Amino acid sequence: MIIKNHIKVLISYDRCSSYLYRYLNKHNSDCLKILDVTILGVGSLQKNMSMILNGIFQKEQCHQNKETFSKKNVSNFEFEYRDADYCLAGSNMVKESLVGYVKDPSKVIVINYGSQVLPKETSGYHDNKSILFVGAINYRKGLDMIYEIASQMKEYRFTLVGKFEKGSVLYKELKTLPNVNMVGFIDNREYLERFYQQAGIFLLPSRGEGLPLVLLDAISYNLIPVCSMFCGSSDIIKNNGVIVQEYSVSAFINAIRSVNKTMFKTTYEYENLSWDNYGSTLSLFLRGVLGE
Repeated sequence: MIIKNHIKVLISYDRCSSYLYRYLNKHNSDCLKILDVTILGVGSLQKNMSMILNGIFQKEQCHQNKETFSKKNVSNFEFEYRDADYCLAGSNMVKESLVGYVKDPSKVIVINYGSQVLPKETSGYHDNKSILFVGAINYRKGLDMIYEIASQMKEYRFTLVGKFEKGSVLYKELKTLPNVNMVGFIDNREYLERFYQQAGIFLLPSRGEGLPLVLLDAISYNLIPVCSMFCGSSDIIKNNGVIVQEYSVSAFINAIRSVNKTMFKTTYEYENLSWDNYGSTLSLFLRGVLGE
């Protein structure tokens, strides 16, 4: 078997490693198993996903939660955390969410992800009435929260870039709002860049992330991020954005209104949040665990 005999370290993603780990265990592999945990730990995520803001979405949201957090899926999540020799976490928030699941919290290593976008020079003041979201149009990403916010902030324009299901209640309700533009998925980087350049605020009311790459990209374009406290954003957002500490519509609206001209001056340290730095830090960690 190739994995058993020739590979010293195997890095795999959460949500798709349980069967692989069982296979390695069955064949007594001494391969070091490193789990890259890309989103909030399953316990915290399940708790956050139970928050329902509007009865319009309750049936659809509960159905999706039932599928995502089935007994089998949760068991697989927990097995991955427990069986991995080490876990990589994109943020300190993810590390904290794994406490109680991993055998040894010191085996959870935080390495912040990087942006693939070079920091952009800005000319003039961004339009802070133009709000951008990039990501999948679903409940985990908090699009039901965006629906509530946009319904009350009619003077703001919301551009939503990301894959959506046309048959979903979430999509249909968002489409009814005149100040919401649903662009769909964009796989062309240059075309996507236009939306970052035209916006002033990047809104991410997610219920559970690791450290979202779109957030790093948005800061690279000098947008002001307004994020939930479940995005891992406390690792990077200081005075160049707002972390909303309460998951409520009023708290997000107040946060958006608090964004002002003086905030459009990034303190983003690209050197520390680049993929080059991520690779160097990961390489150093691997050498250490392998004794090289």
